[in-house]
Amino acid sequence: MLQTVCILCRKQFTIDSKDPQYYKLKSGQSKSYVCTTCGSSIKKDAVSSTGIDPDQLDDKDKFIR
Repeated sequence: MLQTVCILCRKQFTIDSKDPQYYKLKSGQSKSYVCTTCGSSIKKDAVSSTGIDPDQLDDKDKFIR
């Protein structure tokens, strides 16, 4: 378990290894956390402004590290 704060809404969250951002935060690769609600809001705004939904892209079109 890891205590963190969303950089957008400033709410505190307890995340575990099921959260996709957990390992990056725990290992120090990232210091910023975005909660699910804020992440969905950002995605919705991006899709409406660009017209591109990342979920509709092929796996070959995604940048995966």
